[in-house]
Amino acid sequence: MLDGQVSEAEIVSTTAKSKSTISVHLKSLIDEGIINYKAHPMDRRSKLFYVVAEYIGEIYPDRIIY
Repeated sequence: MLDGQVSEAEIVSTTAKSKSTISVHLKSLIDEGIINYKAHPMDRRSKLFYVVAEYIGEIYPDRIIY
């Protein structure tokens, strides 16, 4: 994981789910605006996925510092 960002390959290896299953779920999360992605700096063919900032508080409410 790179600063809160994770590649599809890392998700696949961590969850032991198929790449196609992970792809479907990632697309749904992107379509809902929950996550987004950018090109991997070391492998432009790969994407790094991250949670959109406005959802961080909903996912980790106990970690927010006011």
